[in-house]
Amino acid sequence: MSRIVQPDEFYDRLVAVLRHAVGQFGSVMGPGRSGALASVYASHLLGIPWLPYKRQRVPLVLWPTLIIDTATMSGRTLRKAARKILGPSETLALFQEPPRLRFWFESPVCQRPMASSDVLVIQQPKTTWVLATVTPLGPQWWQGLTGTQDPNQQPLPIEAAERRSAC
Repeated sequence: MSRIVQPDEFYDRLVAVLRHAVGQFGSVMGPGRSGALASVYASHLLGIPWLPYKRQRVPLVLWPTLIIDTATMSGRTLRKAARKILGPSETLALFQEPPRLRFWFESPVCQRPMASSDVLVIQQPKTTWVLATVTPLGPQWWQGLTGTQDPNQQPLPIEAAERRSAC
């Protein structure tokens, strides 16, 4: 089971861990979506430029770079990020896992059991459709894909479909 970190807790932790960083860094970046969010917050709090994570050459005037992420389990992602940056950097994570953490901005995770929930996966050579429902699929399941009311016109061949449980 995971615990959800709410915005107030996130902000309080960020402020607490960044107290030592005021005036020590020239720029900030973060790996992934959660790292990008944490680094934008840090940029505003510290008054330093935010850099996209994919940027490998950091200008000399923006050294050293703070690489920040919301949570870490082993530190591998942050170490990898530090190796990619050409120039001095320091890594920082707001939370240590385990226990598993989720953040308010992450989409809900499907948790078993889900009563009468199915996923229909339809595969074509270059496209895969995934349709999730909370009730069994009825005869009009295809209306959302085609916008048509004609039950004889189906958007994709049913033979290519495979039914399986959600999650």
